[in-house]
Amino acid sequence: MTTITCALCGADRDIPAVHRCRLTERQRDALEERTGSFDLVPLSRNADSMMTLISRAGGTPIVVGGTVRDALFGYFHETTPPAPKSLDRQLLDTFVKHPDGYNIPGGPIPQDVDVEVHNLPDGRVMVDLLRDAGFTIVEAGNRFPVYKASRDGEQFDIAVIDAPFSDDTVLIDAFAARDFTVNAIGYDPATGDFIDIYGGINDLRYLTLNPTTRRFGEDPLRVLRAVQFISRYGFSYGNQLKSVGRGAALSFGTVATERLWPEWKKLAQGTHVAAAWDAFFDLSLDHHFPEIAAIWDVPQDPQWHPEGPVRVHLGLAGDYAAKECARDNVTGDQRVIVVLAALFHDLGKAGEGTQHVPQEDGTVRIRSLGHDDLGADAARSLLTRIGAPRHIVDAVSTIVREHMSVHGIDGEKPSLPACRRLYRRLGATMEMVNAWARVCDADSQGRGPASSPSRANEWAIRMMGQPAASMTKPLLTGHDLISMGLEPTKLLSLFGTILKDALGAQDDGLFDNTNDAKAWVREHAADYGITVTPGPLEELFRRNS
Repeated sequence: MTTITCALCGADRDIPAVHRCRLTERQRDALEERTGSFDLVPLSRNADSMMTLISRAGGTPIVVGGTVRDALFGYFHETTPPAPKSLDRQLLDTFVKHPDGYNIPGGPIPQDVDVEVHNLPDGRVMVDLLRDAGFTIVEAGNRFPVYKASRDGEQFDIAVIDAPFSDDTVLIDAFAARDFTVNAIGYDPATGDFIDIYGGINDLRYLTLNPTTRRFGEDPLRVLRAVQFISRYGFSYGNQLKSVGRGAALSFGTVATERLWPEWKKLAQGTHVAAAWDAFFDLSLDHHFPEIAAIWDVPQDPQWHPEGPVRVHLGLAGDYAAKECARDNVTGDQRVIVVLAALFHDLGKAGEGTQHVPQEDGTVRIRSLGHDDLGADAARSLLTRIGAPRHIVDAVSTIVREHMSVHGIDGEKPSLPACRRLYRRLGATMEMVNAWARVCDADSQGRGPASSPSRANEWAIRMMGQPAASMTKPLLTGHDLISMGLEPTKLLSLFGTILKDALGAQDDGLFDNTNDAKAWVREHAADYGITVTPGPLEELFRRNS
């Protein structure tokens, strides 16, 4: 047992042991002056209604998990906690219909609220009260009753603990099952008391991530959760997490695929990606992701990458991309695409993607020819294995494949044909162009002392000024060739050649509408050994001659 001073109330307390504390009047006044509310853990109207109904059923509701963690994080660090599980619902408010007919705000919707219920005489009474109040209830759980409740889009997990709330042994055992000490803090909304057994309050204050107990290894996914928490909150960690984390990582291969993607997605929401990336390797997770393990010690040309091996560069690039997204308020899937593409953009430097080329002076130059294509394949394989949605897989792998395009102009202004071709390869949307430009910047800025801005914005600006028709789909189609008298059954392979050449001519700016595209075909018909129907003006001249 260890004695510490509680970072919230200032009292000396032991860990592990049940410690109850609350804000002093002075602290509450300071909180109200700072935030406009003296509630350190503000509950939405739905959550407050649920607590009242559980109490009416005879139970003692205790809020646990992320709601309490984020409230204390915000209190100690005077900043908004990082985005929770949902990237969209966090910004919504509930609206309740007043009896007089107008709407009143019901408070912010958290992603979910975890509640432990003690002293409950009969769970059926609680369920009936909640259903009568408009909550949807689904029963789950094997070892003890767990109810999934929802109302107005807000989600609740209710775990019923069949033991008295006053029994410290029960509380110690219940909280021991939680993954991290920062998640093992309870809040009693009836009294305003925080219940901390394992020192989670202090760990939040000093940004330290510790496992609650040795039971951490019961779920190997917790190792990846540690990584995403480091990314989102900037936690440091010590030997305790390193020891149990590496042990749990040995069984990481047993984790179901559908559980992986939510953690990777949350990792992309943080701004401490480099630290999380280091922890990913330090906790031995890379052994379960061969595309990542392969770049562990891959060297780079020190002239361009003095920061060190590929893994260091990827961490710095991901970190820069995340911080820029946070600065510019890039959210949702767009942020996930940018951060993961930056983090994975050089996976192709593993294996054949890096070459050691002997020079005439006896030195060896490190090159990475073809790593963009190899990296796109590696990123696609990795993202598919971790359960990423198809549109994320496609977007990230496309950006990885094209991240070297920005270097193809040798100091010259990017040409319009090159911009048009790149625009089409990126999927013909400015959202993808923006994501690509951010990843190119992250690549250039994630190089330690050699960091510098990229020229990606020059490409993006050039693309923005172009007519949509000339930048997206081909202006000449197979139907156009048929309308000019060509038969695809006889000239199938030639159709493909003509259409490909016409697209190149379109990119070169030789025409910007379908009629001019057809005129281009007529002009070059002899080059392909074909005869086409004359154009309208040619037919008119023929008739009048």
